[in-house]
Amino acid sequence: MPSNPEFLKQIESALAAFGSASLLDASLGLLGTLGYRSERRMKLRSTDAQGFLGTFDRAKTLNHERTLLADWQRVEFLFQITDSEIQSATTGVEELAFDSKGQFDGAQINSFLFLAVELRPASARTGERKGQHYNRTELAGVTRALNRLFDMPALLVFKHGDAVSIGIIHR
Repeated sequence: MPSNPEFLKQIESALAAFGSASLLDASLGLLGTLGYRSERRMKLRSTDAQGFLGTFDRAKTLNHERTLLADWQRVEFLFQITDSEIQSATTGVEELAFDSKGQFDGAQINSFLFLAVELRPASARTGERKGQHYNRTELAGVTRALNRLFDMPALLVFKHGDAVSIGIIHR
């Protein structure tokens, strides 16, 4: 990724959009700025936690406490990136070789999912703590729990209060 001042301004602008744009549009804008794009999209029937669960957790295996499910204000399925999209986007780039046909920790990875979750301000949680942000441990717990639902890794964009965080786990 470029490290020039113009690129940093683009990132700053993409982050600022979380203050006024929808979670979907702001998340797609940020990821697009970072070079992650795909037309493989899916619109959830409902963007609340129950809509997400109805689509992806029919077996009811998701740990609601670990995922802070009661704090979800909105969830969006952003897109799926496949190995062919990554390979075509990196054509001519020698430094980045992506070959999902190989094995990674015993699992074959053919694609990645990108999701966005807006959490209500942490200060709205009954007496747990002050402030509007969730800590790293809480966001990592949500990321790990959601990744258990899918056969491929999922990257999460979190909006919480006036902060934006990205969560991804090592699989």
